[in-house]
This record gives sequence, structure tokens and C-alpha cells, in this order.
Amino acid sequence: MKLIIATHNENKVNEFKKLLNEKVTVLSLSDLNDFEDIIEDGKTFFENSKIKSLGISNKYEGYFVLADDSGIEIEELNNLPGIYSARYSGGGDLANNLKVLNELEGKTNRKARFICHLTLAYNGKLLNDYLGVWEGTITNEIKGSNGFGYDSIFIPEGLNITAGEMDRDLKNSMSHRNIATLKFVNDFLNNKYL
Repeated sequence: MKLIIATHNENKVNEFKKLLNEKVTVLSLSDLNDFEDIIEDGKTFFENSKIKSLGISNKYEGYFVLADDSGIEIEELNNLPGIYSARYSGGGDLANNLKVLNELEGKTNRKARFICHLTLAYNGKLLNDYLGVWEGTITNEIKGSNGFGYDSIFIPEGLNITAGEMDRDLKNSMSHRNIATLKFVNDFLNNKYL
């Protein structure tokens, strides 16, 4: 079986390779020299993931295509940044974090959740989707330099450190992406799609 991960992020691709135990040929868009921009104009994580998986699967007949869209929702901010997580401030990760902390200043409701929505497509048809949610709260300050995105201001439920202070293996074992990915891997390795 051949699986395209609709990303250029080699770290993400390597994680999938590990989880799939090399029983599947896993390719990235970089492996295919495919650098065409995909316009993600959906209103939800699911819609944006679906746009990517269907778009790529239409180009590569006979390949399964897995795409994801993920980000953080903060209850007090009406679930923003949401699908705009990567570009919330117009700057990078630090600017995004500072914008969130500024907007939450003086607020008591700091509930947040990371969301990952994976979609699997084949020959232009959506086969399934997998949702991962990681609940937590937003800190009052940036803590930790591990990870990326909003990790350094997100405290996972049940812990007293930020995701940015967590060991990478521990974070990966608990994260929204891991939750969604394990559901997918279970189906894929059990030949649900053959």
C-alpha cells in the first residue's frame, strides 16, 4: 500500500512512518516534487483537511492520501484563533502567543483545546476522517522552548507544565495529533480500506 502525507514537513512524515511500522510506503509531497499551493478556504479544520486530501488524491491515482489541519481554540476568544492559528497575529509563533496573552489579560476563563482533524482520501473520494482533541488552559506567560505554535502557553489538562516544557516524546504521546493519528493507524493497519 502507498500513502501520501499531504505535507512538506518531514518530521510529520517520519512520525507516520514510525507509527505504520514500515508496512506501508509513505511519501511526502516533497518526495513527489509537488509544490503546488493548495488554497485552504474552508471554515473548519475538517473542511481544510478535506480540501487537501481530495485535491492531492485527484492528482495521484492509486495512492491513499492523508491530510491534516490543526490549531488551537480558546473559549474566551469565541474559539479563535481556530483555523487561523498559524497566521493569527500576522507574525510567527511568538507574535501569535503574545497576541493571545494580551487578549486574555484580566480574563478568568482560560479554557483551550488543540484540535487535529485528519482526512483520508483515495482517487478523489473521501474515505474517513479522524478527530483528535487535547484539552487544557492558557497560561499567563510564555513558558518552555520545546515544541512550536502555542505549546509554550498551553497547559494540558491534568498537568502543571506547558506543552512547551514537556519532553517531546511525552508531548507526542498525549497530543491532539497523536490521538487522531492512532485512530487512523489502527484502521489502516487493520486493512479497513482494502
